[in-house]
Amino acid sequence: MRALASGDGLPLLYHCTSGKDRTGWAAYLVLLALGVPEATAREDYLASNTFRAAADARTREGLKAAGMTENPDPLIPLREVRAEYLDAAPAEVRKGYGCLRAHFTDGLGLDSRTVDGLRERMLL
Repeated sequence: MRALASGDGLPLLYHCTSGKDRTGWAAYLVLLALGVPEATAREDYLASNTFRAAADARTREGLKAAGMTENPDPLIPLREVRAEYLDAAPAEVRKGYGCLRAHFTDGLGLDSRTVDGLRERMLL
């Protein structure tokens, strides 16, 4: 978030192994820091299933065709994002920090200048 706020090294790419878990959580937090309503940020997170569906189906079929598994369907929960996955993270944040705003300041160490910079760079 600091890199996005400062503008250093933009454009910026961030990702994780599957591009949905850590990346999805980071994108969710960026959206919240920008003032996007939590319900909208949640919809964005869950949209990964739509955009990843075809690739995930090909992966399962490839594993089956290669003889690595007879039934690749148990992999679905690992390849999808689910509301309960996202619900668990803010619940833990709230347990540790009381609210997401405190997580930004106390957990992530973001001051108001950083959040303001983020909004200036990311919002039109």
